[in-house]
Amino acid sequence: KALIQFEDFELKHALTLLKRYREEFLIFNDDIQGTASIVLAGIIGALKIQNQPLTNFTNQRFVVVGAGSAGMGVVHSIHLFLQRYGLSADEAALKFCVLDKNGLVTQARPNLSPQVGLIARPEKDKEGLSLLETLKFFRPTCLIGLSGTGGIFTPEVITEMNVQPEGSRPIIFRLSNPTTKAECTAEEAQQYTHHNAIFGSGSPFPDVISEGSIIRSNQVNNVYIYPGLALGAFLGDTKIITDSMIVASAEALAETIPENDYSKRSIYPCLSEIREISVHIAARVMEQAFKERRLS
Repeated sequence: KALIQFEDFELKHALTLLKRYREEFLIFNDDIQGTASIVLAGIIGALKIQNQPLTNFTNQRFVVVGAGSAGMGVVHSIHLFLQRYGLSADEAALKFCVLDKNGLVTQARPNLSPQVGLIARPEKDKEGLSLLETLKFFRPTCLIGLSGTGGIFTPEVITEMNVQPEGSRPIIFRLSNPTTKAECTAEEAQQYTHHNAIFGSGSPFPDVISEGSIIRSNQVNNVYIYPGLALGAFLGDTKIITDSMIVASAEALAETIPENDYSKRSIYPCLSEIREISVHIAARVMEQAFKERRLS
């Protein structure tokens, strides 16, 4: 009945292990599934604090910089969530642009892995576009950095992200650790969007003060997810951890954001409440497991 959590494997090895064992044992990869869940929760939270209905999730467009295990785990989780709200798998795939060290990944790229090939852009003439060129072409609502390259979110890139539909804020998640590899700082994200961004980071940054008000520099920390997910899987005797349980964890976390923190752009609750948060996530995981048993 042990739950096995593993991380820091290359994408091809992590996916091989998950594929081999996830239908037999309680096994969980934190890079792929934990990061995916916490990022998904942050995006749900970003819509919530903007008073946008969750159905607006299908209107979001995502640029993901980094095609490793964490980046592709994030893409997979969001891709599933888009399908939950009515998009086909092909329609959901068109909501992404993924870049690696060679630029924008399109179907012109040779030797694509199945995971990356699923969301490679069909516009073959856009192969290898730079990040800034991709933003101008795609006009994303959400920019996610898992590149491991410090400073890649330049002032020009961040400024371009501020081109958003009326009433919406750009969502900027720079998730590479440690801080020396940060794609940008919280201060830069706010400065070059005229203090308009919803910001999240893998390592902690100080909150930003704008005109006397606090803008939260949210830490996108997997520790919000895995205690509750593991608790729910164990108490619910789920046997395995499914993709739907990962998504349920993300939704449950977003449900715990205090309303009085909306004005600070807090997309996660306070980490000091992790015990209560974990119980709430565990309950949602068990509910999802029960639904899946009834459908099986």
